[in-house]
Amino acid sequence: MGTKVKRRLGAVLVFLALVSAVTALRWSGTAAAVGTDFVIAQMDDPYYGYFPCVVNVPKEVFAGETDGSEENGKLLVNYYYNDRHGPSALDEPRGTIMLTESVDNGVTWSEPRAAITNETIHEWGICRPGEHDYGDTCLEARVNDMKVLSDGTIIMTFFTYGDPLLDQKTYLTESKDGGETWEQAVNIPSKILSSVCRQGSIAEFTDGTLLMSLYGY
Repeated sequence: MGTKVKRRLGAVLVFLALVSAVTALRWSGTAAAVGTDFVIAQMDDPYYGYFPCVVNVPKEVFAGETDGSEENGKLLVNYYYNDRHGPSALDEPRGTIMLTESVDNGVTWSEPRAAITNETIHEWGICRPGEHDYGDTCLEARVNDMKVLSDGTIIMTFFTYGDPLLDQKTYLTESKDGGETWEQAVNIPSKILSSVCRQGSIAEFTDGTLLMSLYGY
């Protein structure tokens, strides 16, 4: 009784290690290379980690002391942290977008820290407590993707939803210091969709244009 159950967030680096291993192994056409399974973060029951995303940040663009083994840069992982897949009502717990990093190629990971909370999106003016008599105009930030641009800037996208639950909006924030701090998020509009969500990879063109997928109605 009272024992805490540890939930592991590790699947994202299984994929990362698999991709890395493919470049070093000859493809036989019959079997895929099997990578190493790393534990990134552990959640105490009843919490879970959802929507993990990993990027490799070049060593030239992040600050801070390291142990000298960061020649490949640092790995930065974000994930959505909550005791459920997401709130379905205004009185249910909101989630947090968390960050953890590794400067030794995934062997060890920093203590996870909050990157975007409900307080963050209130400060950014995305959700304002008490508006429209909802108590909160949107529930949370969720489905967090990241990409490192050619100049070293890290961008993170997420979307919010509110009351009604299908009132969804997509935002982008950026970090110039390797994920230590994040700038005011800006809305990503759509001329076709009135309720806008996004998930998936982001393409960067040579002129700096970004191409990202959106979905909604």
